[in-house]
Amino acid sequence: MNHDSLAYRIYKKSDIEETFSCNYELNPAYRATLEAGGLKVSGVSEDGGARIIELPGHRFFLATGFVPQYSSQADKPHPMIVSFLQAALEYKTSRYGL
Repeated sequence: MNHDSLAYRIYKKSDIEETFSCNYELNPAYRATLEAGGLKVSGVSEDGGARIIELPGHRFFLATGFVPQYSSQADKPHPMIVSFLQAALEYKTSRYGL
């Protein structure tokens, strides 16, 4: 995982394991074009497939090829879900002063 990424800040480590059960993934032929447009592939599988894509500079733009809520539990929520909720609360507080 890219150390200069939101995903790294969320997980606090560079190697993670998530269940990938998607039938679709980023076509490698378009990766350079997407990255030239500002998106960043910050997490890849062992074979180089894009698993996490971000938009740097956005408060929380993170797309995954896995489903974080599948491994989330009430007593141990997935770190991406917790981070998303924190970002939403920070936005609400900054926008509405609540």
